[in-house]
Amino acid sequence: MNVLGEDLIRLIATNLSFKDLLNFSISNHFFYNSIDDTFFKNYAYLIWSHLFWKLASQRDIKVSRPLSCWKYELLRIENYQKFLELNNIKRWSQKDFYNYWKFDYYSPNHFTN
Repeated sequence: MNVLGEDLIRLIATNLSFKDLLNFSISNHFFYNSIDDTFFKNYAYLIWSHLFWKLASQRDIKVSRPLSCWKYELLRIENYQKFLELNNIKRWSQKDFYNYWKFDYYSPNHFTN
């Protein structure tokens, strides 16, 4: 499989669901190394859009607690989505996140607007 090359590995990975991407990346040491933080950043933009990440980055870091890499950010969102599903709540769309961020109780803007 190492004959495929990193570019082809990334192209394949781009077309996978997040769950499948994680499984794919751990299936082989070469795949794991080919799918780096730059790949996960591009994947995050593909899945959630540039606007989503721009608005997310504008949140107060004390509230949003940014993580050290894009893979972990995506994992946090996916774990939250799974939590919603386990509680019979539909997965959130980008709009749901935006609405939540607008009315974030702990945000300093909550009391000034």
